[in-house]
Amino acid sequence: MVDYQAIKTAIKIEDVVPKLDLAKITRNGEQYRCPCPSCKAVGDRALVITPSKAAYYCFHAKRGGDVIALVAHVQGIGQREAAEWLMEQYPQQREALPPRGSSSTHRHRKGKSTAAIRLISTQQAINDNHVEAAMSLFTEVSVGRYDEMLGVVPPALMDGRGFLVGEPTDHRECKISGLFRPTFAAFLYHNGKYYESTEAMTVPEYKAFDPASL
Repeated sequence: MVDYQAIKTAIKIEDVVPKLDLAKITRNGEQYRCPCPSCKAVGDRALVITPSKAAYYCFHAKRGGDVIALVAHVQGIGQREAAEWLMEQYPQQREALPPRGSSSTHRHRKGKSTAAIRLISTQQAINDNHVEAAMSLFTEVSVGRYDEMLGVVPPALMDGRGFLVGEPTDHRECKISGLFRPTFAAFLYHNGKYYESTEAMTVPEYKAFDPASL
């Protein structure tokens, strides 16, 4: 499994721009602007890259994302292939990345195609009570679905287990904090499989998940 977060931390999006052979690219303030080679959109600002946000946005495709998503979009490849391409282009950063399989997401456990994951209160975990606070189902999805949603917009949250899609779906009372919070579609990678939440989650709920029941 590719460590996407480590790659995004090690490789700056502005350093990748010259390697993508983007035609008619110009610098406007803090942004790079050019036609989009993937969409064949010819407008001089069809594709916008903003280093300060470590993100890009394609106005023709109406999608954006981080440095990995940019490579995937421009080259017409998947997120995994884009991450591997970046590691090949920047061998010095690759040496600094943790070995594949070292992340907690790569530990192999017996799993189920549809799994209930125990939602644990952070405070309860601190107190070693580990009382189940709520249940939320994750259903198995394809790597294509996982990669597609990872590249929609920069994630609202991304860690070693998965990510929350960057645009909130709704707002409701958080099951952890009791406060009114935005909710996001959640995606998880575990035991070589990809999962999508069947209900949107708040950031504290996602952070409090215990994947042991996968």
